[in-house]
Formats: sequence, C-alpha cells, structure tokens
Amino acid sequence: MSGIRLPPDAFLDVEVRLGRALVPAAAPALVQALIQTRFHGRLGLVTSPADLRLVVDLSGSMGGTVGRGQTRLSLVKAALLKLLSQLGDRDRLLLSVFSAQGKLLLPSTLVTAASRRGIQDVILSLEPDDQTNISAGLKLALAPPAAAGALPRVIL
Repeated sequence: MSGIRLPPDAFLDVEVRLGRALVPAAAPALVQALIQTRFHGRLGLVTSPADLRLVVDLSGSMGGTVGRGQTRLSLVKAALLKLLSQLGDRDRLLLSVFSAQGKLLLPSTLVTAASRRGIQDVILSLEPDDQTNISAGLKLALAPPAAAGALPRVIL
C-alpha cells in the first residue's frame, strides 16, 4: 500500500467546477462536480516493500515475432528489466517460468545493488522452449511465504 505523508506546512488548493453554469432553483437537478486538488509544498511517498512474484511463459509461441523483428519474449525481457530498474532496496523479486514444466529460476530475492546484476542476468538468459503448462509456473510463484510487512503480488 502507498500513502502520502504531508509536512505540517503543506497547503492544499481545492478547485470545484460544476458541469452546468446554471442550476434550476425550482426543482431538484443532478449536477456533475469536478473537485480538483493540488498540493503546495513537498510530498513524501510512503510505500510498503514490494514482494513481486513473476511468472513468465517460455513456451514456443514466445519466440514468435510481433513486429520490427522483436519476439514476444524480447518484449517481456525489456518490461522485466524496466520493472527491476524501478524496484527499491526493500523490495523482493521471485521469477518462475513455465513451458512443458515449471521452473523456479530466482527464489524470492531482496533487490540490492549487489543482487541487481545477477537478477538481470537471469532475465536476459530467458529463452523460449516447448509446450505450455501455466499451472506449474504459478504453483512455484505462490509457494514461498510472503516477506514480513509485504503483500505478495503475482504477475503473469
């Protein structure tokens, strides 16, 4: 969960706009209102550690091209690397894959400066394989207990 921590000197601008300029006074009427808020000052975003469990399809179809010579799997790898770049040092990442069998490639790992390169190497090593057995990959992602203070999220 994320939340907003406001410093004591922060101000909130509130602007209200009605969907109509004139509202009949004689009878009840529905009026849409837009309430827009803006913060003045600095905000601190508070987040709980992420416990992400990634499940990646490595079936043969992931080797198919989707345009500009890119494969489905190359797009998935790029997305995973982007996700990794946005994780902080309190976040955890697990990577399971599936084709004919499920395989746990990366157990739940704390993302730190030291572990980041190894995680990248695992992602870059992904190659399409054989058949599709999605349940095998999901079982591996759901098996480990959640890290303390984190809500696990499975991303397929």
